[in-house]
Amino acid sequence: MARKASVSGDLSTEDALKLLEDEVSKKFKNNGAQRLSEYKKDMPKIWYSTGILSLDSILGGGLAGGRVSEIAGENNAGKSTLLYAVIAEAQRSHPPGFHDIHIIADPENSSSDARAHMESIGVDTSKVLIIAPKDGANLYAEDIAEQIEYFLRNPSLKDRIGIIGVDSIGALVSKNEGEDAKKWSKDSRVGGISNFMSKFLRVIVDSGLLMESQGHLILLNQLRDNIGAGLYEDPDKTPGGRKVRFTAAQRLAVTRTLGADFKNDKYNHQKENTGESPYIGQRIKFRQMKSKVGGLYGATASVDFYYGKGLDLLGNAIQVAQNHGIVTTGTWLSLVDVATGQKVFQKQGQANFQKHLLENKEDYAKFDYLLTYALRGMTPLSVIEEWEEIKSTVLSVEE
Repeated sequence: MARKASVSGDLSTEDALKLLEDEVSKKFKNNGAQRLSEYKKDMPKIWYSTGILSLDSILGGGLAGGRVSEIAGENNAGKSTLLYAVIAEAQRSHPPGFHDIHIIADPENSSSDARAHMESIGVDTSKVLIIAPKDGANLYAEDIAEQIEYFLRNPSLKDRIGIIGVDSIGALVSKNEGEDAKKWSKDSRVGGISNFMSKFLRVIVDSGLLMESQGHLILLNQLRDNIGAGLYEDPDKTPGGRKVRFTAAQRLAVTRTLGADFKNDKYNHQKENTGESPYIGQRIKFRQMKSKVGGLYGATASVDFYYGKGLDLLGNAIQVAQNHGIVTTGTWLSLVDVATGQKVFQKQGQANFQKHLLENKEDYAKFDYLLTYALRGMTPLSVIEEWEEIKSTVLSVEE
């Protein structure tokens, strides 16, 4: 005989919901249905800054803990550079013991070559775990997945996992493809990595394993030509199947430009054997393609990257400050005291403005204070009239 429903038509909606909540919580324990207005388990408890203020802004605060992001673009666009920047910022801002273990899976076998690049971005490579092939051994996609799952399930690493980066999906080789005697036949190649990524994301993400850890999984992806694309269709596609884009909470498209700002004055195209490059850097551009956790679709940001030196994060911060009215635009740049409207100091050109900030701790601290308050939507005190009070109560200039 079927059990009679406990919720009758005589109850109000509120009483019926309360009764159902009580019954469901007893029967289904932790997985019982609950009111959406009170459900907060899937809300990010931590945000990972990229270190690039303009990019954090379009992302809604950075990369969300417990979620996945896909970063796709052409070769040399700056995808790996962004991964390293996120790790460097996490190392700088997180205290020991708090999401301080970062992992890079490197099926492209390029981690040793990239070490100097990582360090120029600010990564302490001695505190990063690398999943890469050992001498003479194959590293398949399944091996990477097993290790990532092990780290996430390890109880001794609770609240310790930070950034997990896979560089990249396009370089993954499944065990089937690598060892099957018929690997060159068309049938054996259909859906290989797509099938793997589908299972990998189900186990790591859909199961709640990544959310429980509050780490963030960054999937770097390459572009492929979309053969047969129509006039109004995207000419590019990405490896890994549709599961990747559906599961990713945040997706970024990365491109680069090489303009007059990055021309090398030492380069002479008539003397090709000088060892000089035509360019000293590039501008890395980001476009948000998806976000389930904040930010605006299609919003853009950019940062300058100088080869061998790293990202121009201060220059990026100055541009963000200009958007908030803290720094004036034009030939002469001025730091504006928001409270009084007075100029704190003035320099000709961004290069001189930036140089002054780096050489003057007091003015740098004033700039940092004003920008921090602007980003938080708060009204700052006057850095001209109340600076001594700010220094004694709000911040340390040495920091």
